[in-house]
Amino acid sequence: KDMKIRFEDFDDDDIIIFTVDGVNFITEEFRMDPHGKWFDHKSKSSGLKYEFAVSLKKSALIWINGPFPASRHDSTVFRGGRKDMKIEDWDHDALYWKMPKGTKGIGDSGYVGIENIIIYREE
Repeated sequence: KDMKIRFEDFDDDDIIIFTVDGVNFITEEFRMDPHGKWFDHKSKSSGLKYEFAVSLKKSALIWINGPFPASRHDSTVFRGGRKDMKIEDWDHDALYWKMPKGTKGIGDSGYVGIENIIIYREE
């Protein structure tokens, strides 16, 4: 299986800065698994969420993760688990655990409270 993350394309002395966000894709309703977890509140329809990270220096896609139910919060996908879960139970294949030391990400308000993500807010 090919690696989804491409941090190896950077030199050891590079400062890696990327932007990350969860993107919801509208789908038909899941008839075999009808559940509110598939509900996307933005589009008010059924959907799937994918997480994308793009390097700002190399202008390249460096991470794709998913699919997840559309209702899953961006920070939960990024960390691999919710704050109320034990860290041992989090998915350690999530981006949070794959980032090299010194790496910084830029995200929207969905990433508030994550120490290695800088929050961008429009005034």
